[in-house]
Amino acid sequence: MRSAKRFSGIRCFSAASARAQQRILDAARRKDTDGILAVVSTDLGSFETLTGLTALHRIAAVSGGRFSSAPAFQQLLKFLDEAATNTWRPADVANCCWSLAALRVRDHSLVSKVLIMCSEPDEFDPRETAETLAGVVRLGAGTELVERLAGHLLTIGLEGTNAVMRSNAVWALATARAQHGLVLQATDVRLLPWDARPASPQALVMFAWALVSQRGSKAESQLLELGRVSVPRLGEFSARDLASVAWAAAKVVPGEEETTDLVARAASLFPMSGSRGQDCANITWAAASASCFTDVDLLRVRKSIQELHKFKPQELAALAWAMATASQEAPDVFAAVERVAGDALRKGSGFDVATLVWSFAKVSAVSPTVMQLANDRLLRVADFDTRGMANAVWAIASVDMARLDALEAVGQRLRRESDSLDHVESTMLLVSFVRAQYVQPDLMGLLGGNVAVPQASPQHLVNTAWAFAKAGLVDDVLFSHIAEKLEVRTREMEPQHACNVLWAFVSVGQPLGRMTGPLLSHIQSMLPTMNATDIQAVAWGLACGQLASDSLRNDILAILHQKSPADFEVVGQRQIGQWLAVEVDDESVIPEAWRRWLAAASRPADGVRPSFVQLNLQRAVQKLLPRPLQNTPVFSEMLLGGLWMVDVAFPELRAALEIDGEQHYVRELSTMSKRELGSMALKRRHLERLEWVVIRLDVADVEKHKTKAARNEFLRLSVIAPLEARARALGRM
Repeated sequence: MRSAKRFSGIRCFSAASARAQQRILDAARRKDTDGILAVVSTDLGSFETLTGLTALHRIAAVSGGRFSSAPAFQQLLKFLDEAATNTWRPADVANCCWSLAALRVRDHSLVSKVLIMCSEPDEFDPRETAETLAGVVRLGAGTELVERLAGHLLTIGLEGTNAVMRSNAVWALATARAQHGLVLQATDVRLLPWDARPASPQALVMFAWALVSQRGSKAESQLLELGRVSVPRLGEFSARDLASVAWAAAKVVPGEEETTDLVARAASLFPMSGSRGQDCANITWAAASASCFTDVDLLRVRKSIQELHKFKPQELAALAWAMATASQEAPDVFAAVERVAGDALRKGSGFDVATLVWSFAKVSAVSPTVMQLANDRLLRVADFDTRGMANAVWAIASVDMARLDALEAVGQRLRRESDSLDHVESTMLLVSFVRAQYVQPDLMGLLGGNVAVPQASPQHLVNTAWAFAKAGLVDDVLFSHIAEKLEVRTREMEPQHACNVLWAFVSVGQPLGRMTGPLLSHIQSMLPTMNATDIQAVAWGLACGQLASDSLRNDILAILHQKSPADFEVVGQRQIGQWLAVEVDDESVIPEAWRRWLAAASRPADGVRPSFVQLNLQRAVQKLLPRPLQNTPVFSEMLLGGLWMVDVAFPELRAALEIDGEQHYVRELSTMSKRELGSMALKRRHLERLEWVVIRLDVADVEKHKTKAARNEFLRLSVIAPLEARARALGRM
């Protein structure tokens, strides 16, 4: 029984208060918030506590949860704050709690007093407890109060409550447990809204949203059951309910057949126009996530273009993400999003910014405005969580619009908290930094360490190796780990990934180790389905890595009988030619078209100009040549047999001078010592096979000599002396 002392009840006794109460109810029936506030403004002096609570409740119900900053509303809160005592009935406490939550009133002393009254729920009945629990959760109450109310609700059950209240209670339990790091308990399951009576659409939606905060097999099975219950009744759902239940299902169980059926049916019933931005974004997001996006969904999005200026940042981002995920380039839609995206990119959350720019980049909708604003926001890098930061950097880098100041801001954060990134985020940032030519060895090392984990997929391992090789860096420990992990997972790799990992390892001169056999076998099995780009990459990788295989060689030759040089771009022709020159000793097995291509005479490369440094060094060398060699022909950028680009060629001496800048080497990450680039080693081996002498000149070594005399002496020892020796060997001196 309730304590008469504590809950003595509150009533309207005075005639003036009764009249004010009636006027409030009349205004509420007309949905006239201003009318209710007018009564508060003129009659507040005659209010009893119940009159004030009625006014608060009706304002919350009629205004749709929108907080009013009107002076009359503030006066009402002050009145109730002064009237708040422990004599309020549980129903009054529950109604006030719900109203404050609906109106988003948090920073007011009335809230604190109401939460104190909620802390002793023993006298609350099921309806009052369910309503209070939902209210305190929305008000952000602490764990202790939430657990006390939840425990009381589970003890007394929900007898006498309707389906909406039951769903509200489940939502509150699920949300509260998620907010406080708890898990939906087995006892909570008995609150399923369809266990007692047919649930309303709103009840089903509330329960669906509750399950979104609960991950795991139990939540998934419950949502699938909810979907089965909901599909036959979707015709009863409002547009908002259709969008909500579809969003929840796609969020928790996107890959299930039941989800696809539910989302597709909900999307087909969703109105083509006139819906809220959030609902339009949610139904579009659900259709994309459940892989059932259709032309009807695209038409609905196009009809919403005129309303995009009303979309909140989160809604705009969700809509753009859905279009990108469904591979809908739709230039008109993205142009419309671009026109209204300014505020979202400046004021939206980091997640919204990352989602927007990722979406533009995903469909190659290059927008300088969007990307520059994204760079600006990355300067406030603390606004982003780690996944959002990685997505944003990937987006601006993938369209070549990453600014150095934005990348520096990200880099500084990574140096402080690189351990907080998972392997997916680390791989994205590695690839993005390399694409943006922002190569910082310390950051590469930190991010690479995050990828060396058991849960990393073959794609992430391959992309990491690719990023390091592209950056001209090698980490022996990391590459050994990648080779070890990929050895048993090569069959999971697509052609491009297999080609990329082969390229990465041979480019930095890193042995494939025990991965060699499984990788080459997998590549051989995929050769018939590979495109020209993949085939040229395989051939070049085999030549560069000296990975001879008779059966693989024969399979590639068989393909080249079907594909002529005209089927490949210029780089591909050269790579295939290099493989043929290095790996195929018997010229008779080379297809005729390729034999003719290989017979091309050596000639200066078309349209290739030597660099300023290269030209100066060539001139310096020519001036230092001894008299017998001063008339020897010298060519810059000569293409030998269509295969090898030589910096400075002395054809009569069959000698090549290679002037090596930083890009001709890879560096070992821990010591930053130089190693020969794989392509340079391949060129050297083949030129030596053709009986050419290769003289390597490191620009960094030249620049150590500051005076002209010192530089000339260095060139005499490192270049002129080998050329003289070569001339003597050929009888030219």
